[in-house]
Parts: sequence; structure tokens; C-alpha cells
Amino acid sequence: MRIITLTTDFGTRDWFVGTMKAVILGILPRAKVVDITHEIPPGDIRAGAFALMASCRYFPRGTVHVAVVDPGVGSQRQAIAVQTARRFFVGPDNGVLSWGLALEKSRRSGCWRIGSIFSSRSAGHFMAAMFLRLWLPI
Repeated sequence: MRIITLTTDFGTRDWFVGTMKAVILGILPRAKVVDITHEIPPGDIRAGAFALMASCRYFPRGTVHVAVVDPGVGSQRQAIAVQTARRFFVGPDNGVLSWGLALEKSRRSGCWRIGSIFSSRSAGHFMAAMFLRLWLPI
């Protein structure tokens, strides 16, 4: 069973987090989705990077960490997926993954641009889950 963590600035007052989980589970039905936080201040990349860094080291090898904290949601910002010796990270290419990646002894064993997936939240969820399904079969 693959563990997927979620760190976002979505908040919990609407349907975004639930939709993200539904898309992931629709593609990876046996995944265990763990909420790190959805209360990062909107667009606060440093706060998102800190939350990811502070939590990722406690998860087992092979965990996928998805971070969506982006003041440019609605833009064509590129998304990336990075594989290290112990973890996978998926998120916008804006620095939110950088502090978590800094903990890794082996910085990268793979890095992919997965398109402009953060042009909308729903497209981002779908593309991140599809990437996970294609590259990380459960």
C-alpha cells in the first residue's frame, strides 16, 4: 500500500481537499492518503516548505509527498516530480519541495516535469495522481 501525504494551502472550508483525495483514490484505490496540513496561509511557499520538511522524515521509505502551495494557481507554472533514494515529492516548481529535498542524502535519482498541472486545482489533482499511478504502481 502506497502512502501519499498532502500539504496544501487549500483550507478545509470547501471541497478542494475532498476532491483531491477522491481523484487520488479513484486512480490508486489502495493508497493511504495522509493529511499533513491544509491550513498553510494562501501562497506561503516558505510555510509549506517548512511543514513538508518537518513531517516528511517520519514517513516510511517510498512515501509520496504531494505539496500544493502556490501563489500562482491559475497560471501555467510547471509541476515537478522528484524521486530520491527514500521518497517521492510532487508539487509546483516554486521551491515548496526544496526544504524536504534538502533532508535527502541522495538528492535525486529522478526528476520529471509533469506539465503545467497547477493551472487549476482539479487538473493538478488528476495529473499528480496519474503520475503516481504510472510511475509508482501499488
